[in-house]
Amino acid sequence: MNYDYIFKIIIIGDSNTGKTSIVKRLCENKFMSVCNGTIGVDFSTKITELENGIFVKSQIWDTGGNIKFKKLLRQYYKGVACIVVTFSLSSSDSFQSVPSWLDEIKNNIIDDNPPLIILVGNKSDVQHRIVSREEAEKFSKNNGLIYIETSAKINHNIKKLETCIVNNIYNNMDKSISGIQSMENHLKDNFNDNKQSRYNCCWLC
Repeated sequence: MNYDYIFKIIIIGDSNTGKTSIVKRLCENKFMSVCNGTIGVDFSTKITELENGIFVKSQIWDTGGNIKFKKLLRQYYKGVACIVVTFSLSSSDSFQSVPSWLDEIKNNIIDDNPPLIILVGNKSDVQHRIVSREEAEKFSKNNGLIYIETSAKINHNIKKLETCIVNNIYNNMDKSISGIQSMENHLKDNFNDNKQSRYNCCWLC
């Protein structure tokens, strides 16, 4: 399928917050009741059509939440257009970890144009939530974040999250950011007559 832009997105947060389940629901509309923890980074793609007929391909990097993977993950912050920070609405510990994840972003983003950051409170289907909406919304407002509550299990607000990501990136994008690339430039950069440049392509598009 043809598309006009490629957006690089990473999803971070503590283990067991549902990062992989969100990506699985977003990209395949599937939910697995049992997911093995992500070791390092997994890669998925999603194509979205905007209201103006523009097609966007999102390259989504699903990261392991274990602290031992943090050094490995730092290379993936380069040239990212959007970072989704997740926590579980049923876990106060995962919410308390959000500031440390924001510090990770601050310490590793060196681009002049910072990426869009969205805070996601996942597992909104739980009967007894620990983190209140008011608390999460206040934290998001104080830190200049977009906040969305989702449930990958019952497919709550997953489409809203997708739309929020691609529309906000597209409407505010600076095409000089490496995390946002037009298909025309992507092909020119990686499939021109210079043989060496061919090997710079990720081959995943």
